[in-house]
Amino acid sequence: MLDEVRSAGEINIPAMTIPMSEALSIEAKDFYTNFLQILPGSMFVENGEPWDKARERWQPIWDMLVHRARSIYAVDIVSDVIAGVRVDVITPLTYKGNVNGARIIVFAHAGGFCNGQGAISEAIGLASTGDVKVVSVDYSLAPENKFPAQIEQIIAVYSALQLDYQPKEIALVGTSAGGQIMQMSVARMIMDGIQPPAALVLFSAGLAHVLSATGSQGDMGHYGAALEGYIFYGGVAPSPGAVTAQNFFENVDSLSPLVAPAFFPDILRQFPPTLLMGAGRDETLSVIFVSHRALLAASVPTELHVWEGLCHGFWLVTGLPESTDAYRTTLRFIEEHFG
Repeated sequence: MLDEVRSAGEINIPAMTIPMSEALSIEAKDFYTNFLQILPGSMFVENGEPWDKARERWQPIWDMLVHRARSIYAVDIVSDVIAGVRVDVITPLTYKGNVNGARIIVFAHAGGFCNGQGAISEAIGLASTGDVKVVSVDYSLAPENKFPAQIEQIIAVYSALQLDYQPKEIALVGTSAGGQIMQMSVARMIMDGIQPPAALVLFSAGLAHVLSATGSQGDMGHYGAALEGYIFYGGVAPSPGAVTAQNFFENVDSLSPLVAPAFFPDILRQFPPTLLMGAGRDETLSVIFVSHRALLAASVPTELHVWEGLCHGFWLVTGLPESTDAYRTTLRFIEEHFG
């Protein structure tokens, strides 16, 4: 049996207990220690329940994160509709207007494509830290709304904003599923001859969802998911390749140019400057690594930043030194590439 395992290149890892990383800030350790006590189960459906029930179960978490953000950052949030799509427009109370030139961030939230409405805590942090207006797109959720409806909504908002902003004055930012939606939106723009934005920022997302036709997300799809699974999947480590994405990518080739531009150099070399960020316990980190190498090979200006010991999408938690660092990293990157 051992020889069979070795010949397949596989490794059996014994059960073990892994403590929090000693590299974490005190604030991060305290938050996640307490956070584990209030989690309401998986953010995805359990035991055949309807999707609305899963969303209802997790809504207090998103609300708590937004409340935390608003207690730290003074912003004004206005619900609006742009190009027929509902958005939240987030403006710092200290906003001085476009004193350094016109600029705006278009944001897409996390939530596994199926959850996360109103999950705008990191958008609040970005807006206030950078004194910049952020338009958070409340895109339609799967499985009721399938791919590519969300990409079309992002492009509709992006195009409508060009009444007031040039593409070189717009940055796209997304977390997790929101990052996937943003990178696919850029790929679609390139295919359709639409000028891409000044910069693209992906947190816990790469330029593909999987690395192979089998649905593999690489090494981190295995042990990264196990290390963080207790947070998002109700205390049970998920199977690699997050089955939840099937609710969004139904009957779609996961390695097609629109979904996985990382594997298509002709498309990738037309991408805007791209910032990739993740964490040491992030199930998407292998995809992020591969995406970064692909961007370098395509001569696209790119940076990769990874925070030790934290989980997928950690910058949703405002007030952590690591999150503040991520906001500042994002703002510095897009400022360098705004026209």
